[in-house]
Amino acid sequence: MKVAHEAPLDIMSTIREYTDYDYILPHLLDEYPEYEKFFRESKEMGRYIIMDNSLAELGYAYDFNRLKYWLHEIKPNEFIVPDVWENTNETLSQAKYWKSYENQYKEELKDVTFVAVVQAKNYEKACLCYQSLKELGYKKIAFSYGAEWYLSFGYDGDLNYKKTWEPGEKEFYRALGRKKTLNNMLEEGYIENNDRVHLLGCAYPGEFKDYVYGREGSKYKFIETIDTSNPVMAGLEGIIYDNGFWFNKPKPNINSHFNKETPFYALQIIKFNIKKFKRLNLI
Repeated sequence: MKVAHEAPLDIMSTIREYTDYDYILPHLLDEYPEYEKFFRESKEMGRYIIMDNSLAELGYAYDFNRLKYWLHEIKPNEFIVPDVWENTNETLSQAKYWKSYENQYKEELKDVTFVAVVQAKNYEKACLCYQSLKELGYKKIAFSYGAEWYLSFGYDGDLNYKKTWEPGEKEFYRALGRKKTLNNMLEEGYIENNDRVHLLGCAYPGEFKDYVYGREGSKYKFIETIDTSNPVMAGLEGIIYDNGFWFNKPKPNINSHFNKETPFYALQIIKFNIKKFKRLNLI
C-alpha cells in the first residue's frame, strides 16, 4: 500500500521525502506557479504521480478544460476523473464521458490510468456504482472517506437514539463504514482480489491497519494507494498522534493552510505524525 500526504506549499519538498508518491490537486496548479514547478520536478525525478479532480476541496470537480490541459501537460500516472458527491447517476455519466475521452487520446495518454470514484447514498447504490464502473472499463476505482451513509453503515446502534457524540466518534464510525463496505463488497463478489482500489482521504488514521498486505490473513490486497493530509493537518493544529487525540479528524483542509507559512514546531509534529501513521498502520 503506497501513501501520499498533501501538505502546504512551503513544506511540500520536505514531506515528499516521507511519501511513496505525489498527489496533485489540479486547481492549485492554476493558482501557484511553485506548485506546478514542484510536480514538474517530481516528473524529472521519476516519482509516481496521481492527479485528483479537486472535488473534496472545491465541492465540485475542477473545470473540465483545465483538467484536460493539465492531464495532457503533466501526464500523471493516474488521473481521478470527475465525480459528483453521493450522486450515482451523475457520477456514472461523468465516468462514461471520461472513458470516451481516454479512448479518444489513448495513444497520447497511454501511460495514464484513468480512475473512477464510487459515489452513492447507501450500500446498494455503492455496489451498483462499482459494478457499473468496472463494466465501463475502469481498471482502478476509488472510495471516498466522508460519505454520510458510512456513518449509519458503520454504527451498530440506532442513530435515532444517538443524541451526543464523543470527539472523534463520528469519524471512527465513518471509517468503520468504509471498511465494512469494502469487506462486504469483497465477500459478495463485487470486488475481486485482482481489482485495484484507491482510498481517498481518511477520517480515522487507524482505519488502514487491517488493510496492509503483510498483515497475516489480510484479504485487502486490492488496495493499492491511499492519500490523506490527516497527519499534516493534525500537526498544523498542534495535535500529536501519541497524545490520545490522534483519531480525531482535523477541522481545516489543505485549502485553508496551503499558502501559509508552516511554523517550525508544527513541521516537527507533522514529521512525527507521519512516522507514527506508518507505525500505527504497519505500512
